[in-house]
Amino acid sequence: AKGAGYVRTPMDAHYEDTDLELAPGQRFYMATDGLTDQVGGPERLPFGRRRFMEYLEQTHDRPLAGQGRELMELIDTYRGAETQRDDLTVLGFALKTRSRQ
Repeated sequence: AKGAGYVRTPMDAHYEDTDLELAPGQRFYMATDGLTDQVGGPERLPFGRRRFMEYLEQTHDRPLAGQGRELMELIDTYRGAETQRDDLTVLGFALKTRSRQ
């Protein structure tokens, strides 16, 4: 994984295309680092990738809209009294089959 849009990202950074086998029902998620960097919990630690990935694994069969609401509630609870330090953006989408008409 490579970051994009950071001050230290070279203007000539090379990104490689990756071919993926796609199937109906597959889900994809993209998130800003504000989600994983958000401090909270009893130890005042970042939310982190591991916690985010565990949440997605536990909720992968739920509708996306509900999953998004639950994730924001989880982050709000985790953050507690800490301030939100950055944007929290998550984009999730699922592939559907194309109907033939």
